[in-house]
This record gives sequence, structure tokens and C-alpha cells, in this order.
Amino acid sequence: MVMLFRSVGPGRTLDRTGLREHSNRFRTEGFFGLSNFKMTSSTACTQWNPSRLPAAPFLLLILIFAAGQSSAYGASLPKWVKTAAATHFGGSLDKSTPYIVLMDEAVTTVSKSGKAETRYRYVAQILTGEGRVAARREVYSDEETTISVARGWLWKQGAKVATLARGEIQEESPPDDLYSEVRTKVMRFADADPGSIVAFEWVQKERPFINQQYHFFQGKSPVSVSRFTLRLPSDWRLESFIFNHEPMNPVVDRNKHTWELLNLGPIAEEPRMPATMSISPYLAVSYFPSHGKVAKKSFATWQDVSRWASQMLDRQAVPNAAVQ
Repeated sequence: MVMLFRSVGPGRTLDRTGLREHSNRFRTEGFFGLSNFKMTSSTACTQWNPSRLPAAPFLLLILIFAAGQSSAYGASLPKWVKTAAATHFGGSLDKSTPYIVLMDEAVTTVSKSGKAETRYRYVAQILTGEGRVAARREVYSDEETTISVARGWLWKQGAKVATLARGEIQEESPPDDLYSEVRTKVMRFADADPGSIVAFEWVQKERPFINQQYHFFQGKSPVSVSRFTLRLPSDWRLESFIFNHEPMNPVVDRNKHTWELLNLGPIAEEPRMPATMSISPYLAVSYFPSHGKVAKKSFATWQDVSRWASQMLDRQAVPNAAVQ
């Protein structure tokens, strides 16, 4: 049984940077925006139009050529970006689709000490002017989380590959929270036009509050490939549950577990529809160390939760000399 903590969890804690991390995805993917992104009906959707995205082999050829060119920063496209850009979406799209997510990947490695490192990779193609929102990513950190890598690439057909210079990645803090430890790195390409491909990569290091990871496979936008991989020490075990989707077992390669969904169609905007998180597929994974202090952060029952909470709260209830 997976003990689900929406207020305490996804890979980070949802009440800390995790909620902000995923809220940014929901905004970009259409959870809070893109109100003009509508579908006439599930049967009236037009099929993928090759004129809007070149056929995979042809696009790959162009990308390989572009990768050999240098921008002002001497950029080239990484192999994983070229592979994602050549991906063909197998579903149906409405003509008003702002952008398509070609790849959304997270790979989390957990050490025996319980520390976690997650490498995120995100590739999207902008299809309309409204789709420029995909050219912006916000990455969050706090006192328990650091960002060791943050970089981006922009490719336009017939143009050189551009990257974000270090000085172009802005760092912000919440304007409405004077005492917050949360910091935001904003990666953005202001000149991303329809037809452009944008890619972002960042690495987040943290000490998870509990031994649980989440992966949100989709917002409202269509997704070609969404993938989550979890690497654990060999003697640890895990339990997983996928929401808003049929049950799915991971592909296991020794201590590496991978969950993947393909060709996720856009989620239509409807009057009085529930929150997108209530209908979009997402994964919760709890992992259980074999022994040690880090094992106390794993929960299989509500009794486990109670014991964990008592360790933090009981000492606070004992009056000290000042209170007495």
C-alpha cells in the first residue's frame, strides 16, 4: 500500500518546493492558463499535420546539421534533444494546440544516506504564438534543496542553436513572502517563435522529507514521451501507484525502475471541469530502506505515520523552563 501525502510529498515535499515545482508545470502545461486552447470534440480533432512538424527522419537530418553550427555561445544540441525532436506524436491534435511536449523526463537517484538527485529533461515544440509559454521554466530550491545544473537550448529551422548564458538565468525570491527560503531560477527564451524547439535540463539535489517520489506525466498539453526513472540501493524495495490511469508496472533493470507513458493527447477545456490534477495521470512511489535512520522516513501504515509525526511533535509539547 502506498501512503499518499499530497501535502508532504513529490520527490520533494509538495508543501515546499515540490508544489511550486509542479505548479509551474501545471501553469505551463495548461493547468492555470492557455484558456484559448480548446478542442472541438474528441472525434473532430485533426490528425497530426506534417506541415507543422517535419517528418521525423527529415527533422533529425536538419537537427544534426544545426548541431554542427555555433551560436554566439558556441552551442550544439545534445543527443537527447535531437532524439526527442525527431519523435513523432502518435495521437490527434486540434489546430489551436499551442505546443507539444516531445519529452518530459525525470531520473532520480537515491543514495544509501537517503539523499536524492534528480535530473530533469524537457523538450517542447512551439506551434502557435500562445505556445511561447513553453519557452519558460521555473526551477525552485530551498534550505533542503540545491540546483547544481540549469541550462537551456533553442533551435529554429534555418538558424543557429542558441543556449542560455549563465547571466541570462535569473534568480528570484517570492515577492509576497519576506521570510521564505525558497529561491527560483527562471530559464527563458524571449525570442522563441512558432516552429521553434526548446529544451531545458536541470539537476536538483535534496534531502527528502519522506521517502516518496512523484511524477506528473502531463498537464493539459499533448505529450509524446513522459518518463520517470528511480534508482535505489540494491537492498531497498518500493511500492508504486498510478492515479487517473490504468495500473502500470515499471520496467526493472537491476536497481533501476522506469515508468513511461506515450502519446498522451491534450486535455480538452470544458465548463466547470475539475482540476486537471484530478484527471491527468501521475505516479506516487514510496521506497523502503532495509535498515538505518533513513528507514524511519518510510510509511506503510498510518501507525508508521503516527510514529514519525510523534518524533517531531512530542518534544515540542514538553514545556521548557521559560514556559514553566
